Amino acid sequence: MHKNTNIWAKDLVIGYGGKPLSRPLGFSIAKGSWITFYGNNGQGKTTLLKTLCGITQPLEGTCGIQPHFFMGTTRPFYPALRVEDNLQAFARYYQKKLKGELQEFWGLGELWDEPFHTLSDGEKQRCHLALGQLIDSSLWVADEPFLSLDSYWTTHTIHFFKQYVQGGGTLLMAQHAPGPEGKSIQISPQ
Repeated sequence: MHKNTNIWAKDLVIGYGGKPLSRPLGFSIAKGSWITFYGNNGQGKTTLLKTLCGITQPLEGTCGIQPHFFMGTTRPFYPALRVEDNLQAFARYYQKKLKGELQEFWGLGELWDEPFHTLSDGEKQRCHLALGQLIDSSLWVADEPFLSLDSYWTTHTIHFFKQYVQGGGTLLMAQHAPGPEGKSIQISPQ
Protein backbone atom coordinates (compact mmCIF):
# COMPACT_ATOMS: atom_id res chain seq x y z
CA MET A 1 0.00 0.00 0.00
CA HIS A 2 1.35 3.43 -0.95
CA LYS A 3 2.07 5.74 2.01
CA ASN A 4 -0.62 8.23 0.89
CA THR A 5 -3.27 5.53 0.37
CA ASN A 6 -5.65 4.18 3.02
CA ILE A 7 -7.59 1.68 0.90
CA TRP A 8 -6.86 -0.18 -2.34
CA ALA A 9 -8.40 -2.89 -4.50
CA LYS A 10 -7.05 -4.85 -7.45
CA ASP A 11 -9.28 -7.00 -9.67
CA LEU A 12 -11.70 -7.17 -6.74
CA VAL A 13 -14.99 -9.02 -7.32
CA ILE A 14 -17.51 -8.85 -4.49
CA GLY A 15 -20.53 -11.05 -3.87
CA TYR A 16 -22.13 -13.76 -1.75
CA GLY A 17 -22.44 -17.50 -2.21
CA GLY A 18 -20.34 -17.42 -5.37
CA LYS A 19 -22.71 -14.91 -7.04
CA PRO A 20 -20.78 -11.82 -8.14
CA LEU A 21 -22.24 -8.36 -7.50
CA SER A 22 -19.52 -6.51 -9.41
CA ARG A 23 -17.16 -6.59 -12.31
CA PRO A 24 -13.50 -6.62 -11.30
CA LEU A 25 -12.80 -3.36 -9.45
CA GLY A 26 -9.50 -1.57 -9.13
CA PHE A 27 -8.92 1.65 -7.17
CA SER A 28 -6.99 3.35 -4.41
CA ILE A 29 -8.30 5.95 -1.99
CA ALA A 30 -5.93 8.66 -0.83
CA LYS A 31 -5.69 9.80 2.76
CA GLY A 32 -7.87 12.83 3.47
CA SER A 33 -10.61 11.77 1.01
CA TRP A 34 -14.37 11.63 1.45
CA ILE A 35 -15.78 8.92 -0.83
CA THR A 36 -19.43 7.87 -0.95
CA PHE A 37 -20.57 4.70 -2.70
CA TYR A 38 -24.27 5.09 -3.48
CA GLY A 39 -27.01 3.15 -5.23
CA ASN A 40 -30.20 1.18 -4.84
CA ASN A 41 -30.78 -1.64 -2.37
CA GLY A 42 -29.03 -4.89 -3.24
CA GLN A 43 -26.40 -3.36 -5.53
CA GLY A 44 -23.42 -4.27 -3.31
CA LYS A 45 -22.62 -1.09 -1.36
CA THR A 46 -22.50 -2.78 2.04
CA THR A 47 -20.85 -5.87 0.59
CA LEU A 48 -18.10 -3.69 -0.87
CA LEU A 49 -17.48 -1.97 2.48
CA LYS A 50 -17.47 -5.30 4.34
CA THR A 51 -15.12 -6.83 1.77
CA LEU A 52 -12.70 -3.91 1.98
CA CYS A 53 -12.73 -4.20 5.79
CA GLY A 54 -12.10 -7.97 5.72
CA ILE A 55 -15.50 -8.89 7.17
CA THR A 56 -16.55 -10.62 3.94
CA GLN A 57 -14.13 -12.48 1.66
CA PRO A 58 -13.79 -11.34 -1.96
CA LEU A 59 -14.88 -13.74 -4.69
CA GLU A 60 -11.77 -12.75 -6.67
CA GLY A 61 -8.94 -10.26 -6.46
CA THR A 62 -7.30 -8.54 -3.52
CA CYS A 63 -7.78 -5.47 -1.37
CA GLY A 64 -6.18 -3.78 1.58
CA ILE A 65 -7.11 -1.27 4.24
CA GLN A 66 -5.29 0.51 7.03
CA PRO A 67 -6.57 0.36 10.63
CA HIS A 68 -10.04 1.86 10.72
CA PHE A 69 -13.32 2.35 12.55
CA PHE A 70 -16.14 0.38 10.90
CA MET A 71 -19.61 1.78 11.52
CA GLY A 72 -22.06 -0.79 10.27
CA THR A 73 -25.82 -0.80 10.56
CA THR A 74 -25.60 -3.25 13.48
CA ARG A 75 -24.59 -1.35 16.59
CA PRO A 76 -22.00 -2.97 18.91
CA PHE A 77 -23.57 -1.84 22.19
CA TYR A 78 -24.79 -3.87 25.17
CA PRO A 79 -28.60 -3.37 25.29
CA ALA A 80 -29.03 -3.51 29.09
CA LEU A 81 -26.10 -1.21 29.91
CA ARG A 82 -26.51 2.53 30.29
CA VAL A 83 -25.14 4.75 27.51
CA GLU A 84 -22.29 5.92 29.76
CA ASP A 85 -21.35 2.34 30.73
CA ASN A 86 -21.28 1.29 27.08
CA LEU A 87 -19.01 4.15 26.06
CA GLN A 88 -16.82 3.66 29.18
CA ALA A 89 -16.36 -0.01 28.24
CA PHE A 90 -15.17 0.96 24.76
CA ALA A 91 -12.97 3.72 26.20
CA ARG A 92 -11.22 1.18 28.44
CA TYR A 93 -10.85 -1.31 25.59
CA TYR A 94 -9.33 1.28 23.24
CA GLN A 95 -7.34 2.89 26.07
CA LYS A 96 -9.06 6.25 25.57
CA LYS A 97 -10.42 8.74 28.06
CA LEU A 98 -14.16 9.38 27.86
CA LYS A 99 -14.56 13.16 27.85
CA GLY A 100 -17.64 15.23 28.65
CA GLU A 101 -17.32 17.06 25.32
CA LEU A 102 -18.31 13.85 23.55
CA GLN A 103 -21.52 13.67 25.61
CA GLU A 104 -22.34 17.30 24.80
CA PHE A 105 -21.28 17.18 21.13
CA TRP A 106 -23.63 14.29 20.29
CA GLY A 107 -26.48 15.44 22.58
CA LEU A 108 -26.22 12.46 24.90
CA GLY A 109 -26.60 14.33 28.22
CA GLU A 110 -30.22 13.36 28.88
CA LEU A 111 -29.51 9.83 27.63
CA TRP A 112 -26.34 9.22 29.66
CA ASP A 113 -28.05 7.16 32.38
CA GLU A 114 -30.55 5.41 30.11
CA PRO A 115 -30.21 1.73 29.15
CA PHE A 116 -29.18 1.52 25.51
CA HIS A 117 -32.20 -0.63 24.53
CA THR A 118 -34.61 2.17 25.56
CA LEU A 119 -33.21 4.69 23.06
CA SER A 120 -34.79 5.58 19.73
CA ASP A 121 -32.95 4.48 16.57
CA GLY A 122 -31.73 8.05 16.00
CA GLU A 123 -30.37 8.24 19.56
CA LYS A 124 -28.64 4.88 19.11
CA GLN A 125 -27.08 6.16 15.88
CA ARG A 126 -25.72 9.22 17.73
CA CYS A 127 -24.16 6.87 20.31
CA HIS A 128 -22.52 4.98 17.45
CA LEU A 129 -21.15 8.23 16.00
CA ALA A 130 -19.87 9.20 19.46
CA LEU A 131 -18.09 5.85 19.64
CA GLY A 132 -16.34 6.57 16.35
CA GLN A 133 -15.24 9.96 17.61
CA LEU A 134 -14.03 8.37 20.86
CA ILE A 135 -11.92 5.78 19.02
CA ASP A 136 -10.40 8.62 16.94
CA SER A 137 -9.26 6.54 13.95
CA SER A 138 -7.72 8.24 10.93
CA LEU A 139 -10.07 6.18 8.71
CA TRP A 140 -13.84 5.76 9.07
CA VAL A 141 -15.79 3.24 7.02
CA ALA A 142 -19.47 4.01 7.56
CA ASP A 143 -22.48 2.12 6.21
CA GLU A 144 -25.52 4.43 6.23
CA PRO A 145 -24.09 6.90 8.80
CA PHE A 146 -27.18 9.16 8.61
CA LEU A 147 -29.60 6.26 9.20
CA SER A 148 -32.46 7.29 11.54
CA LEU A 149 -31.04 10.78 12.17
CA ASP A 150 -33.39 13.75 11.97
CA SER A 151 -32.44 16.77 9.86
CA TYR A 152 -30.66 18.55 12.73
CA TRP A 153 -28.42 15.57 13.55
CA THR A 154 -27.83 14.79 9.87
CA THR A 155 -26.55 18.35 9.34
CA HIS A 156 -24.52 18.12 12.57
CA THR A 157 -22.94 14.85 11.41
CA ILE A 158 -22.12 16.25 7.96
CA HIS A 159 -20.38 19.18 9.66
CA PHE A 160 -18.45 16.77 11.90
CA PHE A 161 -17.37 14.69 8.87
CA LYS A 162 -16.27 17.85 7.00
CA GLN A 163 -14.04 18.83 9.91
CA TYR A 164 -12.77 15.26 10.22
CA VAL A 165 -11.70 15.15 6.55
CA GLN A 166 -10.29 18.70 6.64
CA GLY A 167 -8.18 17.55 9.60
CA GLY A 168 -6.65 14.75 7.50
CA GLY A 169 -9.06 11.90 8.21
CA THR A 170 -10.44 9.65 5.49
CA LEU A 171 -14.14 8.82 5.22
CA LEU A 172 -15.52 6.00 3.10
CA MET A 173 -19.27 5.58 3.31
CA ALA A 174 -22.24 3.92 1.61
CA GLN A 175 -25.78 5.21 1.31
CA HIS A 176 -28.66 5.40 -1.15
CA ALA A 177 -27.96 8.92 -2.49
CA PRO A 178 -24.80 10.75 -3.54
CA GLY A 179 -22.78 12.07 -0.62
CA PRO A 180 -23.15 15.63 0.65
CA GLU A 181 -19.41 16.27 0.16
CA GLY A 182 -16.41 14.67 -1.49
CA LYS A 183 -16.64 12.26 -4.41
CA SER A 184 -19.66 10.03 -5.01
CA ILE A 185 -19.44 6.79 -6.98
CA GLN A 186 -22.62 5.02 -8.09
CA ILE A 187 -22.76 1.28 -7.54
CA SER A 188 -24.92 -0.44 -10.13
CA PRO A 189 -25.45 -4.01 -11.33
CA GLN A 190 -22.54 -5.57 -13.18
